[in-house]
Amino acid sequence: MALSLPTLMPLIEEFHPQDILATGLSLAALASVRRGSWVWAGVLIGLAFTSQQFVLLVAAPLLVVAPSDRRLRFSLAAIGTVATVALPLLLLTSGRALRAIVVGTGLSPSLGRTLLVETDLHGSLLNYISRAAPIVAALALSLWARRRVGPAALGADFLISLLALSLCFRLVFELNLYGYYFMPLGVLLILLDVTRGSIRGCTIAWLAMVTLVFNPILFYQFANGTTYGLGPFRGIQIAFLSIAFLLIAYDALLPRIRWYLVAWFILALTAFVRKGWIFGPSHTAFAVWFWQIVLLLTGAGLAAVPLVEASRQRSRPNLVS
Repeated sequence: MALSLPTLMPLIEEFHPQDILATGLSLAALASVRRGSWVWAGVLIGLAFTSQQFVLLVAAPLLVVAPSDRRLRFSLAAIGTVATVALPLLLLTSGRALRAIVVGTGLSPSLGRTLLVETDLHGSLLNYISRAAPIVAALALSLWARRRVGPAALGADFLISLLALSLCFRLVFELNLYGYYFMPLGVLLILLDVTRGSIRGCTIAWLAMVTLVFNPILFYQFANGTTYGLGPFRGIQIAFLSIAFLLIAYDALLPRIRWYLVAWFILALTAFVRKGWIFGPSHTAFAVWFWQIVLLLTGAGLAAVPLVEASRQRSRPNLVS
């Protein structure tokens, strides 16, 4: 996971180590759930929430799929942990830390407009939708999944799939979009493949596209238009495109066609020629909402595989020979 460039984006791009901490604690909570330690899961989720608020999209599905006799323990442990950390801060700041604890410290506008911003709704309404809609959607998906598959919802790959899809809702309703926002989803996609026994080529392709779109390689652009440090960024584009081309050529000799690889190559080549990467030096990048749709649809599709498979198996009639 650490070798995946999207995983490094929180450190390289804007220095947000709290995102990595929150993701790690969430995975530790997931491990506790798998071991049946729901109190420890609640403690870890509470600690993760004090680091980053998107952890609510992990807490909501776990709360829904928890056995009825463990749900209260999980909730109380999470609330108690948050209160233990938050109350001293609230007392020391006369309550001024409440906003930072609940919704974060603020928003920094990204380079472009997301899908939600494109609706041109009013500012306060946008904020409410951005914060509440992902949690509501995650709860709805989790309730449907639990009713659909029953106890199988606590399976490792199913839980990872459910959490990954819940994190996708954050990206649907974001007011701004940065590369490091995709880090938790990328980590869960890697973990999902490892759990299922093989790394999918389409997962690697998705991680590569996130890397190219948001460019974790730092460079500088001066007022006179000259740039410094573009070599590594251009090098990684050429390297990724070359690898994809060679794989497609190799497939043609077998013969076989991996359509996801062909589609990736066409899109990446078009963006390379048109200078459509968001954090490249060009000011003609493709719209943020375009990349948001591309990465969300493909990422959600990769994450949904275990959930869809479990749902189909449950819907099949039992045949008695």
